[in-house]
This record gives sequence, structure tokens and C-alpha cells, in this order.
Amino acid sequence: MPIPVGYDAYLSTAFGDYMTPPSADKQVPHHDAIIADMDKSYTEYKGEYGA
Repeated sequence: MPIPVGYDAYLSTAFGDYMTPPSADKQVPHHDAIIADMDKSYTEYKGEYGA
């Protein structure tokens, strides 16, 4: 896959120092977990997770 011209400038503008990994305490997912259990009703999870 070809790399676009100016990728470094774009990534630096968008993310700052994108080549340095964040500290361990900042390395967390930024999305919610999704449960997909076809054998258990959603109503059982509704009580457990307050959905």
C-alpha cells in the first residue's frame, strides 16, 4: 500500500508526538465492551450491567 506524501506532518498535526507510546496508565481502550452471547437472554445482562 502506498504511503501518502506528507503523512508525518499530518499525523504530527493530528496527534502530536505520535511515535512515542503513551505511559502505561494512559494505555486504556476508549470504547465500550459489547457482549454477544446467543445462549443467554439480554434481560439477564440487563440486570447485571444496568443496561
